[in-house]
Amino acid sequence: MAGLVLVFLGSVSNGFDAYQPQERRSVVTKYRRRAWAAFIAFSLALGAALLGLLSKWLQLACLTGAGLVFLILSFVAVVWIGVGEVREIK
Repeated sequence: MAGLVLVFLGSVSNGFDAYQPQERRSVVTKYRRRAWAAFIAFSLALGAALLGLLSKWLQLACLTGAGLVFLILSFVAVVWIGVGEVREIK
């Protein structure tokens, strides 16, 4: 999941860099919003992996549940980002 989101984050960065410096002011808000959404989804996916590893290592079931919550939130964030991108295509 984190890899998929990281590829999207790179795409957002490249899309923003494609604009000329004088054009960037008009699109910076849109691209910053996309980048933050991708970063949040990326962080949730990494957090899920970390909690899963800690759960296995420390034998704590509560960390498994927390990792599952993070993973579900990551999936929701990715779907939300995808739907938002599709809706912007005109």
